[in-house]
Amino acid sequence: MSDDQAAPEKCSICWEELDGGDAPTTTLDPCGHRFHVSCIISWFRSASNATSCPACRGQPDIHVTGWDLEDRCKVVMRRL
Repeated sequence: MSDDQAAPEKCSICWEELDGGDAPTTTLDPCGHRFHVSCIISWFRSASNATSCPACRGQPDIHVTGWDLEDRCKVVMRRL
């Protein structure tokens, strides 16, 4: 890789490249971190992780008290 080429952006959950594959990606608001949709849905399914961004541990806008997993996944999918 030359000095003027940036390293490919990777999903911080699975560590696979975000661009160049067939897997859809999404970006969390307001932090702007990007993940594979399947990875972030799996992350939200984990009880201990269900309220934070995997990269910064910030509180994404999609987390509203009382929302269940299905509601969060619908919001993620709409942001594709």
